Amino acid sequence: MNDTTLKSALSAKKIEFPDYKTPNIAVVGLGYVGLPLCIAFAKVFNTKGFDISAAKIKFVLKLLFNPNM
Repeated sequence: MNDTTLKSALSAKKIEFPDYKTPNIAVVGLGYVGLPLCIAFAKVFNTKGFDISAAKIKFVLKLLFNPNM
């Protein structure tokens, strides 16, 4: 996944889920599989991503809070 694809995926609007019992999703590991999975789940569900790599977390936070990077 390149930076442009990731930026567009992160900027997508969250879909309203009508059920009052919306599940909470946790994705452990934000690598090649975990990050796109986390983004896809976050479009519908309350989602948290976890990773032990501080560099990956900083990268994702930078894209979230500075999308014009």
